[in-house]
Amino acid sequence: MLLAFSTWFLTNAVAPGLEAATGVSQAVIVQLTNGVQGGFILGTVGLATTGLADLLPAQLIFGASAVAAGAVNACLLFPGVTVWSMAAIRVLTGISLAGVYPIGMKMLFSAVPSARGLALGVAVGALALGSGLPHLFAASFAAAWQPVVATSSALSACAGIAVALVGGRDEVAAPAAVPTSAALSPASAPLPGEAAVAAAAPAATAADADSVRLDVAASPMAASLASPTAGQAGQRRVHGDPGAVELGAPAAHGSPGEEGAAPTRGRSSERCGGVLALWQHVPSRLAFLGYIGHMVELYAAWTSFAPLLADRLASGLDGAARTEALATASLVTFGAFAAGAVASPVAGIVADRWLGRSLTTVVLMALSGSTALWVGFVTSPAAVIAGVLLYGATIVPDSPQFSTAIGELAPPERRGAMLSVSTGLGFLVTMITIATTSLLQAAWGWGPAIALLAAGPAVGIVSMLLLYVRPEAQAMAGGRR
Repeated sequence: MLLAFSTWFLTNAVAPGLEAATGVSQAVIVQLTNGVQGGFILGTVGLATTGLADLLPAQLIFGASAVAAGAVNACLLFPGVTVWSMAAIRVLTGISLAGVYPIGMKMLFSAVPSARGLALGVAVGALALGSGLPHLFAASFAAAWQPVVATSSALSACAGIAVALVGGRDEVAAPAAVPTSAALSPASAPLPGEAAVAAAAPAATAADADSVRLDVAASPMAASLASPTAGQAGQRRVHGDPGAVELGAPAAHGSPGEEGAAPTRGRSSERCGGVLALWQHVPSRLAFLGYIGHMVELYAAWTSFAPLLADRLASGLDGAARTEALATASLVTFGAFAAGAVASPVAGIVADRWLGRSLTTVVLMALSGSTALWVGFVTSPAAVIAGVLLYGATIVPDSPQFSTAIGELAPPERRGAMLSVSTGLGFLVTMITIATTSLLQAAWGWGPAIALLAAGPAVGIVSMLLLYVRPEAQAMAGGRR
């Protein structure tokens, strides 16, 4: 997953060389990154609606998608490539990556059934670190952009081949029982996201008093891809023990032969209902608004790091001095991505053991939002480097906390649909903010363009504080809200 995601921000990482070689502007390069966002949305919708993620082995989908991402990405090296062909290449890259992240999440969940929260943190960290890899390559290859494209393409293809050959488990081989939310206590110290699994178990019904069902939805993408319906995904019954649930396999609940079972609803009705349910259920709505506030700044800031640093470090320089400054800018940009990757599991531990999800996300959004207010205005190289590193470290660790919070708060029968809807809308928001930040930068400069991103975490902070004082918030992080 980490290697395949080195293709995501590729054009952003090689922008100076690409501008010199093809004559495209920085604004166009930003929109090329937006093309990956759009392609990713199209790809995930396609996987969810066709059900391919359930029909084919996960390792084959992952492998083919990673190889496709590398192959499509390598097309940027073709002579005579135009702006329109580059746009098509980036959209196709995004579509290919849709078979990497959600399917990779599904494989991780199957491989580590006892630590799904940790798996979510690892996946988010891999996404962040992999997205920063092309900046590391750009620093290594100086002004040459073609080797960066070739390296990221080769790594993505190699990752796909390795996963396809080595394989992985589509289902949990030996699911482990986990306690329900009532059994969790501060001393149990769950891993990041495990509280969502525990809190998700609904009460047993009169018709089925000896079993508890759990909808596996710790990841937005995994929730939409793991099974035919959100209300019946990833369920397995544990008979004779109402205090435990078992994860990872589809249940027969709702099948025609089961006495008293409700009719199974289709995917489309579940997703349509998820949109309305997400907004009508107040705790889920507040967590969703917090997530949207987070997404307002995340990808727009990630897209801005490299050009901001290049402008501050290399402006007015020529020759070898400019090449060295651009390499430094690329290296610092990679450092910002890496800082976020390292901070993500740390934030998960803090949320699950001490602060809870609401306060952890509030602290992180306060740090990232306050950094956005000044980092674009400073001109000192040392100050802008420090600001970008701080911004990178604080802008991404709350992402898995929002996903887990929505999963913990959502009604069990709507959990998968609500997580899928929130993720899709979140990526749509990133397309808007990436485009508007680029336009504002061209008109007003870096300071106002990045400072306006602070509106996102401001909305998120208010939403999560309102959620914190609600009694339903006790369903999060084992009662830590």
